[in-house]
Amino acid sequence: MNVERTVSELQELRETLAERGQVRVSHDLKNRGVIRIDGLEFPPGWETHDGSRRGAILLDLPEEYPQYRPQIYVTEAMQFRGNRPPVMAPERFDGGGRWALVDVFATEAEWDPETDDLTTVVEALERRLRACGGADATSDAENR
Repeated sequence: MNVERTVSELQELRETLAERGQVRVSHDLKNRGVIRIDGLEFPPGWETHDGSRRGAILLDLPEEYPQYRPQIYVTEAMQFRGNRPPVMAPERFDGGGRWALVDVFATEAEWDPETDDLTTVVEALERRLRACGGADATSDAENR
């Protein structure tokens, strides 16, 4: 892993997410290559059992990052309109919780290690989550 680049990207991601409030970013790059983002606001239609639209994601960085894209996991407690959509496949237990893998890039070729970064990954995840709602997510956002 290119640690220097990753630390720089983490700082940029923290600054970007700080503008949204209530978001916390933690990481373990030395032992595991995992970044955890808590308090991320999910698009309309996504919520936990207690009705919160804020949830957690994990970014699992491969040893070869940024040459290869990270894997993205969403806490399984987060659901879309009360169900887990097919885009989420339960796959990981970590930190006392269950996480579902969400593939935001259709192919490896969509990841460009020269231009894509951790912020790109979070933005791609948010687009993917909004796409689950189709027209409903758009009209929900317009009604806010």
